[in-house]
Amino acid sequence: MLFAIVICAGYLIGSFPSAVWVGKIFHSIDIREHGSHNAGATNTFRVLGKRWGWFVLVLDVGKGFLAASIPFFLSSFYLGFKDEVLILQLMASFFAILGHGGFLWAISGHVGPNLGNVGPILGSFGPCCAI
Repeated sequence: MLFAIVICAGYLIGSFPSAVWVGKIFHSIDIREHGSHNAGATNTFRVLGKRWGWFVLVLDVGKGFLAASIPFFLSSFYLGFKDEVLILQLMASFFAILGHGGFLWAISGHVGPNLGNVGPILGSFGPCCAI
């Protein structure tokens, strides 16, 4: 059951389309219809400018870090086997990357290359992993 919770939570966190929602809420545009037609931080930089591009990038980085941190919020449910936290982190991170690649909330459209999620996920395992 714990694995199912981690998988679902990781996917849902990763699937939040921050660039699409920032474009729609603050500028009333669909970011996927402008620039490179990708829903990512790079296209947000191009279309909406530096301020909103950085905002989307910070949201994407936060999504990746939050997904890799899910097991720490569920410590009371651990089953007690060796390297359980690391396995749960890897599962949550993997499904966050999958969720970021195919949005659940914005079913049609293109997405970016997942750079905003992969970096913080590796960084959450340790500084040497991010390098």
